[in-house]
Amino acid sequence: MSACVYRGTMVHSVAIGKMLTDAAIVVDEDGVISAVHDMNDDGAEETMADLMAQGVELADFRGKLIMPGFIDGHAHAPQYVYRGTGMDLPLLQWLETHTFPVEARFADPSFARKAYQKCVRRHLTCGTTTCSYFASLHLEGTKVLVDVIRGLGQRAYVGKVSMDRNSPDYLRETTEGAMRDAEEFVKFGSEELDDPLITPVVTPRFVPNCTPELMAHLGEVSRKYGVPVQSHLSESLAEIAWVKELHPEIETYTGVYKRYGLMHERSYFAHCIHCSGEERVMMRDTKAAVIHCPSSNFNLMSGVANVRRYLHGGVKVGLGTDVAGGYSASMLDCIRQTMIATNICGMKPDEDGVTWKPLSYQEAFHLATLGGAEALGLQKVVGNFVAGKQFDALVVNPSPGEDTDADGGIGGGTVPNTAVDGPFDLFPELGQGLQTAFEKFIFMGDDRNIERVYVAGNRVV
Repeated sequence: MSACVYRGTMVHSVAIGKMLTDAAIVVDEDGVISAVHDMNDDGAEETMADLMAQGVELADFRGKLIMPGFIDGHAHAPQYVYRGTGMDLPLLQWLETHTFPVEARFADPSFARKAYQKCVRRHLTCGTTTCSYFASLHLEGTKVLVDVIRGLGQRAYVGKVSMDRNSPDYLRETTEGAMRDAEEFVKFGSEELDDPLITPVVTPRFVPNCTPELMAHLGEVSRKYGVPVQSHLSESLAEIAWVKELHPEIETYTGVYKRYGLMHERSYFAHCIHCSGEERVMMRDTKAAVIHCPSSNFNLMSGVANVRRYLHGGVKVGLGTDVAGGYSASMLDCIRQTMIATNICGMKPDEDGVTWKPLSYQEAFHLATLGGAEALGLQKVVGNFVAGKQFDALVVNPSPGEDTDADGGIGGGTVPNTAVDGPFDLFPELGQGLQTAFEKFIFMGDDRNIERVYVAGNRVV
């Protein structure tokens, strides 16, 4: 990899909604950002000329948007094969009817490789540079997922699912086997693999599927190897009632995870729709994070999580597609569903009489980038364009398939206003420039607009 300067309109996440209309991001041979220049500043052009004289390459994307890559905090890689189907049942019945039979197929490594190739490639083309995946309970199949991710160049957190109770015989581990394989996978990912883009994650499916003995062991594995924990929490009312039946001696669902050492600053939990005030405080105090999965929450009729309330309470929040409870692998869809969810929460006061302000599109974008990085503990590595971080980025073309009748392009650049092959149009005569292009991309854009995807400075799409 050669050092390179990426020039274009930079959508930043240092401050919510910040945009530099003409920026130059300098990336070194290791894919690390060494400097960010506002080309409207005095002396910036001279700095650029000096870099060119030193032989640094220029990638000129003026008229296009350069933004941080999306971070998907929760996706089930095996469920990719049936996403967009089976949206007809609530959570627990959905798992029994649709999920478990499909996940059993991933005992076959060849089938797993075929499915995972399509899954990871789709996430990348949708602009997801970092994804936290649940695999299946199969150790070899999970290693296949890791191999596929490495081959395609994505940054990923990967968990071999652990489950030793309350599932069909064909998809249940023994407690001893679950303990052994969970630790073996974590050791493989953290010690043998030696790949900075891959992080193994301790992954109890959820409390009803894990015995106390298994959960206690998983907590020990997380501490021993210093790896994250991911799971589900308070997704549905029926699930919460089930947890209470299984653990009547523990006050809350969240408290079960804490009891067994699974809730700490590197833990993150999908959904968290129905957490009580006490549980939200517990999450704040332990520095655990919420991964908000609005599409799945709607599709499986689980409820609506109040994201603003979590943020106000000092809890870290990222976003997740939750494929296949969520039918789309695109974080753009997740951002839109997040805004709908906060609009719903803002329609009337909550149980404490508080009316919460909905999130803006800039805030939702922040959660899909830097917010996700913070939730996964990657805020010093990715999430925005700051010197010292790695260059995980998207190049977004507001107008793929150009119609050359535009006068001067967007903001005086070269990209015209009519997207012949794209999902939206721009009208410069109405003052619709690059800020409008960003807003329309958030609400109407798709993978047709995502021209390039970079992970750690390497182009992967």
